[in-house]
Order: sequence, then C-alpha cells, then structure tokens
Amino acid sequence: MGNIVSYLIEGFSIFGIISFGFILTKYLPNYFNKKGENLATKEDISEITFLVEDVKKTFINENDKLKTKLNVISNIYIGLAAEERKVIVEANDRLYEIRDLSINIVGYINDLSSNSEIDKTIIKVRETFLNFSNYQSKLNLYIDNENINKMFFDLKNIMTRDIVPQCSELLYMIKTINSEDKYSLEEKIKMRQVALNNYNKDFPDKLKKLYFLTIEFQKSCREYMMLNKLDID
Repeated sequence: MGNIVSYLIEGFSIFGIISFGFILTKYLPNYFNKKGENLATKEDISEITFLVEDVKKTFINENDKLKTKLNVISNIYIGLAAEERKVIVEANDRLYEIRDLSINIVGYINDLSSNSEIDKTIIKVRETFLNFSNYQSKLNLYIDNENINKMFFDLKNIMTRDIVPQCSELLYMIKTINSEDKYSLEEKIKMRQVALNNYNKDFPDKLKKLYFLTIEFQKSCREYMMLNKLDID
C-alpha cells in the first residue's frame, strides 16, 4: 500500500517538474522574441527572475497540495486494510469459539444435575453462535473475496443445521432428565451418561465436514492476507 502511494507522489513530482520545464520552454522564447535581438538587459533579467520564481513557487505549492491529498488517501487505505485484517482475524476467532464449545459442551457445565447451569450453557451456546454468524455481513462488507465469503456461509450453514441444534438438544435432554421426579438420582446419572454417549457417538461424523471446511477457510484467509499485505503492520 505504501509503495503505491510513493509511486503516485513520485509521479506527480515528475509531472510537476515537466510542467515547470514546459512553462519555461514555452514562455521564455516568446519573451525574447518580443525583444527581437534576444539581448538580456537588467530589466530582462529582473522580469525573467520574477517569472521563474513565480512558476517555482506555484509548482511547490501545487506539489505540497498533491502530497497532502495523497497522504490522506494513503491513511484511508491503511485504515481499510486494518479493518480487513481485523474482520478476518475475529471471524476465525468466533468460528473456533463456537466449534470448541460444541465439541466440549459438557466441559462448560460445572454441575450436570443443576438446571440453572444448563440454562447458562444454553444461553452461552446461543450467544456464541450469534456472535459467529454476525460476521457474515462484516466479511461481505470488508472482504472482496467470493471464495472466503462463500466458505464462511457454508460454515454457518453447517453450524445452523448440524452442530448447534445437536448441542441444544443434548442440553435440553439433560435438563428434562433433571426435572423428572420419578427417577432416582442414580437413574438420572445413568440417563445423562447415555445421552452424552449418544451425543459423542453421532457428533464426530458431523464434525468431519466442519473440520475440513475450517482448514480450507483458514488457508484462503491466509492467502488473502498475504496477497493484500494485511499481515504486515
């Protein structure tokens, strides 16, 4: 990004110098032609000096204005690049949050027999998923890469269709078991264990597609960041 701005500044400077030279070659010969013999008197030299200094001053002023404008443009591009990098990094963070929460859902519950703990985890799953899915609009806004945006959309669909519903189903099932007064404490422990075993049995197959798509998504994000120099401060 900085190289582009430097080239632009150099280009405008060269353009200014050429313009300066063009003014001198265009107007000074005309000035001498009017004198007829091209003889420089003190008056001629004074007027020529005034003309040269005036053109020089104009060139310097215009060149400074151009540099200021280019610096503004450069800062805008740097700001956009920073936002792009931020969105990509945070989208990956949100993806891993919901994925890790889904894989180790029981690890987030201190007491499986407590419905208040279950309710907190249900809310956590919902909020984590929403934080993840909300990054679709941010990626679409900042990242001009169809492949990255589509993969994130596919990841969100897998989460919506397979991962999050199964997590929620397990949590509500455990909550229901805890609420049943007809079962003894020992029976409830066994029933919760069966629910967890079934969850762990079916879940790996659903995680396979998520795993491979996550790898591809990260690879595309890294390539995009390297191509656009977003990994360089």
